Amino acid sequence: MVKKEQIMRVCGEEIKGSCANLVVLEKAEGLPLIVKAVPKLSIQNDHSQEEVKTFLSTFVAFVRDNAVEQVYIKLRNKKGEFAGGPAGFKLEGLIQLLSIPVLLLSPVRIAKATKAIDASLLSGVFAYQENALRVAYAGLK
Repeated sequence: MVKKEQIMRVCGEEIKGSCANLVVLEKAEGLPLIVKAVPKLSIQNDHSQEEVKTFLSTFVAFVRDNAVEQVYIKLRNKKGEFAGGPAGFKLEGLIQLLSIPVLLLSPVRIAKATKAIDASLLSGVFAYQENALRVAYAGLK
């Protein structure tokens, strides 16, 4: 009996400011396929408990509705010129509370894993979603 490859769905995420760019990739027969690219999931006021709860419930529903098995987030600097802001770190912390594995990937690891990414895969998303796609792709590698 031939063992069938298990399909894996992952969500790649890049947090910029108070927005999360999301792309869901599925690996089937060794090839990554875009399942869904979400325009943006954002929070206007990260000091509002209600908005924070809404963001979390929206993200949980997104993961459930898309059968995501793992989430990969692009790691951001805590200090320096390209440091992430407090709202972004709050969103990252909320996502890490999910019941599925959530892993942070360094920009170096993402760059190495996506050196030979197929250009046709990148053409399936808008420019602002490319980094989220690269994160998901690196997670599948």
